[in-house]
Amino acid sequence: MNRGHSGVPRATVVAIGLLAGVPASSSAAVRYVKWDATGANNGTSWANAYTSLQTGLTAAVSGDEIWVAAGTYKPAGVNGPRTATFQLKTGVGVYGGFTGTETSRNQRNSDPATNGTTLSGDLKGNDQPNFVGMTENSYHVVTASSTTATAILDGSTIRGGNANGLGFNSAGGGLYVSLGSTRITNCRFTGNLAFFGGGLFIDTGAPPLTNCAFDSNTAVNGGGAVYLYNSTAPPFSGCMFIANTARYGAGLEADNSTPLLTGCTIISNTASVAGGGMDSFNGA
Repeated sequence: MNRGHSGVPRATVVAIGLLAGVPASSSAAVRYVKWDATGANNGTSWANAYTSLQTGLTAAVSGDEIWVAAGTYKPAGVNGPRTATFQLKTGVGVYGGFTGTETSRNQRNSDPATNGTTLSGDLKGNDQPNFVGMTENSYHVVTASSTTATAILDGSTIRGGNANGLGFNSAGGGLYVSLGSTRITNCRFTGNLAFFGGGLFIDTGAPPLTNCAFDSNTAVNGGGAVYLYNSTAPPFSGCMFIANTARYGAGLEADNSTPLLTGCTIISNTASVAGGGMDSFNGA
């Protein structure tokens, strides 16, 4: 019975990893993103915010923070390629949950259940319940390759990823992490689909996840919410795995991996073969 990893092409992962590093900045900046900003759109203030998160990520250098106001942000336009993704960068923090008036990060609402900041792979805006209408969606809404813990994603909902391709594009509909320790905090992964790791796929990395929720994600094979591959002790703290589905490990699939879970809740996940809550194999 073969239920293992499909064999993510290492060359592909390395190529994407080359995008993760950014030059150091002598003057770190806050870059503002607000979908309906009408000013100069140069990211220097809320009034002049970028309307695209992708623009903010492209401009950001190490030491910068990106403040993202409530709204839905997509990695490409209606006719964009499915390979479009929000690529996180070492040294850059992406923070959601702002209304567009804040002057301090601690003034925002960091709870993705109520703050309205959504990163979506639904490029055409035609998704329907039960994963209908997702054929053109991004393979991965967010990616992080060879990043350190200074790459941060905090306070956003990630939805609408559809990793139904081959190799690298078969895993991590919501977020694909490779060879890094990106910090993921206060994020919700919902309505994502993949062959492996509907919400999140971690390949040979140990990113710390804190106060994150995984609900209503699906994997055709393993890891409805999360699939860990060759990963040593990635820590999950205060996370919830609810109502995810897969053949194996609907909540979490550990393939040659040893996850560390603290204060987590795993309920109402459904696996058609084994491991409704969690499944492990290959020496895990």
